[in-house]
Amino acid sequence: MLRTTLKRRGTALAALIEDWDSIAGPEIAARTTPVKLQAGTLTIACPGPDALALTHMAPTLISRITLAIPNAKIERLRFTAAPAPQR
Repeated sequence: MLRTTLKRRGTALAALIEDWDSIAGPEIAARTTPVKLQAGTLTIACPGPDALALTHMAPTLISRITLAIPNAKIERLRFTAAPAPQR
């Protein structure tokens, strides 16, 4: 089922979701989930209070993503409020 979902979402987003723990780091990955990639903007779901801190970390996260998955071509991050992911 996960593979079917990943195929629907596209190759770059699928790679991000699959490797998110190593890209974002365990602490950030525990609180966030990449949910959408469109026109260079990666939307990341996170608990509301974390959004501000993550916004300040955006340049670092974009650099990590670019190193790990160059074809993702991420230019911006957008954070949306959501409960912490269940892992």
